[in-house]
Amino acid sequence: MINNRFAGIAFLTSISLFMPIESFAAEQEYHCKYGVRSKSGWVPEEAVYVIDLDEKKAVAFDSHIKFSNETPMQAKFRQRTNGEYKLAWNLKSMPSRRKRTVEGMVLNDYETTIDAHYQAWLNPKTMAVKMRVSVGRTTDTINGKGSCKLVK
Repeated sequence: MINNRFAGIAFLTSISLFMPIESFAAEQEYHCKYGVRSKSGWVPEEAVYVIDLDEKKAVAFDSHIKFSNETPMQAKFRQRTNGEYKLAWNLKSMPSRRKRTVEGMVLNDYETTIDAHYQAWLNPKTMAVKMRVSVGRTTDTINGKGSCKLVK
């Protein structure tokens, strides 16, 4: 069901993302904008989440997924006891630039690839969304916050 639903929608930003036009009763489509984002660029400006409550499945799509995977991807899904939806997915081999400086002196500067683990929490009552990204093997997390609109 959820895998075969994608056709087309353009976001307001310069990024074109594709999303569903066909609808199933248990699926909900959320268009989300992240207004508060880190400067690192790992949190996208916009995202679309399609959640199938009956099947307990979810699909995520944003500019990073489009770049890495080209099509929407399955996300691990769980409805938390407080009613929030938790989605999680991984992006492998994302291009990244590493620049390490100490006291203004560049020690190294190179391009590499890195894996990123994404988690999003969407509250369907308040339409608030939070995202946390863990990049590479670091313990650092990158955060974003925003709001969503229920489209279907």
